[in-house]
Amino acid sequence: MRQLDAAHAAPLVWSAYSTVKAFRTVTHNDFDFSMLTRRGIPLRRFDAGERIFLEQERGMAMYVVRSGAVDVITFGKILERVGPGGVFGEMALIDDAPRAAAALASVPTEVAVIDKPTFLKLIAEEPEFALQIMKLMAERVRGKPTGASET
Repeated sequence: MRQLDAAHAAPLVWSAYSTVKAFRTVTHNDFDFSMLTRRGIPLRRFDAGERIFLEQERGMAMYVVRSGAVDVITFGKILERVGPGGVFGEMALIDDAPRAAAALASVPTEVAVIDKPTFLKLIAEEPEFALQIMKLMAERVRGKPTGASET
C-alpha cells in the first residue's frame, strides 16, 4: 500500500470531508481557558477549510478551541465537530502514536496550541486540567460526550 505525503493527502482529505454531512458537535464551555492564557500558551488562527493536522502524522501538540470549530475526520467521516472550549489532538501526546484522525477548521478558528512538554507540565501542575483531559477521554471511550449534540 502506497503512503501519501501531506501535500498529496490534504486534497483527498478535503474532497472526502466536503461530502459528509452527519456528525456531532462537542463543546466544553467549562474549560478554564484563562489558565492557558496565564501560562502564555500560544494561540494560532486557521481559516475555514485549513488543515490543522492529517491522519497518521506524528502528534507534536494538542489543541483547545478558543473560537470557531474544528472537524475531526477519518476515512471521509466526520467523527465530531469541536467547538469553543473543546479539546482535540491529545491522544497522540499521551501514547506517542500517529494521529488517529485529521483535523480541519470548519470555520475561521483560533486554538491554543499545547506542545508535549507543556502538556506534561500542565498535567503535573494543574490537577483540574488533568481531570478535564481524563474526563474527555472517558467520554470518548464511552461514545457519549456530555457536551455533544447531533447536528
